[in-house]
Amino acid sequence: MGTILTAATPNGLTRIALVQVQQGKRADAVATLRTAMNSSKNSLASSVFTYADKLRQWGLSKEALEFYDEGLKRYLKNPYEQNLTLRI
Repeated sequence: MGTILTAATPNGLTRIALVQVQQGKRADAVATLRTAMNSSKNSLASSVFTYADKLRQWGLSKEALEFYDEGLKRYLKNPYEQNLTLRI
């Protein structure tokens, strides 16, 4: 039996955001990813950077900068609870 994907999960919301990008609905995609980010139990900066990376991969560099900024703010707010690894 496969994994059930619902829109209520961060992964489901990420897939919906990708479809919105493909439809040219940039603002909707960003809002959907922000919802996914805020609904995740993982509030670490690294999870925010993951969403920023998705936006960048989808060609939404300007929007990705906002997410990177949010991730940096979360990291600086409490650096000792963060688990950042270098991704190349």
